[in-house]
Amino acid sequence: MAEVARLVQQGSIAESQARQSVRGDTSVVAQVRVSPLIGPRFALAVREAARAAGATAGAWQLQNPLEIDALTLELELSAEAISTLVGDTQQLADALRAALERQRETALATGSFQVALSAKDLWCDIAQGRASVVMHVTGRAGRSTFMAQTRITGVEPLGAAP
Repeated sequence: MAEVARLVQQGSIAESQARQSVRGDTSVVAQVRVSPLIGPRFALAVREAARAAGATAGAWQLQNPLEIDALTLELELSAEAISTLVGDTQQLADALRAALERQRETALATGSFQVALSAKDLWCDIAQGRASVVMHVTGRAGRSTFMAQTRITGVEPLGAAP
């Protein structure tokens, strides 16, 4: 990836050639976490906290009053990001948003969604801290409203411990 970026900067290859090189054919699949307040990880954390406080199994019940009204996503890229050098970054952001929209209900129920993008440059940028995915969650808890933000700034292999 770094070599492709260097060649684009030097003008040795065109941005379109670089895009085809790093965004063609094969896809990388990622599981993207939406929020720590949504899904089974939240329930597990509550259960562990209840046990630590001395509650026994069946002695407590989780009632999460959060109702999600909106879930949006944006992509932030640094000037040094390979994706920035390769160009057409709006397409990358649109693909991430489309994956979230297709799996919105799953994301709200499980706290994550899966995305498959052939943009290997973007995955490298996220892994190296030159890009982040930011999700904004808004909703209600009873009469109160809330806004939360989840910022994804790195990657870990699927199946890795939380």
